[in-house]
Amino acid sequence: VTEFVLRLHAVGPQVTAGIIAWPASEAEAVLQLYRRTVESSPRELTTVVLRRNAPPAPWLPEAAHGTLIQAMARPDSGADDANREWVRSAWQALKPYSTGGNYVNFQTEDEADERTVESYRDNYQRLATTRAKYDPSNLFRVNRNIRPLLRAA
Repeated sequence: VTEFVLRLHAVGPQVTAGIIAWPASEAEAVLQLYRRTVESSPRELTTVVLRRNAPPAPWLPEAAHGTLIQAMARPDSGADDANREWVRSAWQALKPYSTGGNYVNFQTEDEADERTVESYRDNYQRLATTRAKYDPSNLFRVNRNIRPLLRAA
């Protein structure tokens, strides 16, 4: 090949590159880069960083399949409202077939405390009692909170 002809197309103002992956051996440098990037980024930027075994995906070199990788991704925030609505309507459609619980780490900031209770189901009472013993002042509450179960004296 001695020549390439390229046709450029305007993109933007927002471009999502998808998942970018590195060998796990480069994790320290990747995580340092990630930290610098998010510290200097606007609060609206949503990113994901993960370490996992590489799937047999076409966007990864075949030699990487099954090996440990460090990856980063940036979801398209331009579709947030539409995505939220899709998830909520899918949940309503699937709810009759579910156990009624949910995965606590996927709860959103607009979900009420009742959803946290639903997450832990029969274990919530035991967890709240344990929380009362070890964290009665509810110091560790910046999460989907299990409130300490404090009994009247």
